[in-house]
Amino acid sequence: MKIRQASISDASSLKELSKHAITACYIGFMGEEMVNGYLSSGASDDEVDKHISNTFVAVDDSEVIMGYVVVIDGLVHIMMVSPEQQRKGIGARLLSFAETKIHNDNLKPTLETFETNTQAMSFYLKNGWSITRKESDPDFGFVRVFFDK
Repeated sequence: MKIRQASISDASSLKELSKHAITACYIGFMGEEMVNGYLSSGASDDEVDKHISNTFVAVDDSEVIMGYVVVIDGLVHIMMVSPEQQRKGIGARLLSFAETKIHNDNLKPTLETFETNTQAMSFYLKNGWSITRKESDPDFGFVRVFFDK
């Protein structure tokens, strides 16, 4: 596995990976209606298009994208790993890559997730991140949890 800068030609694969990961991992804590609404709105695809220049992909020897991370300044904005590739160390490698990139830019790494996303919460804590604050998100009805490292 290697991590490289994403290119415009990766956008279609990134959009499919996002839809697959969101469907597989988010319904449990967001509900099917909210997930389907988000995906059908095109917002997920828009995020890929908007942030392609800040995206780094984990690819196998055949250049198949297994996961990706979006880093904007000091923020780990999005991180997704294909559900079939989870628990193989890809997420940890992407997160470490993002941390190094952020530190090299002399910034402090931060990220956020929903409190009900217990899989992400556990993952970030296991990888040495600390919760800095929590706040209610009235738009979604969730509690956002902010981390730094």
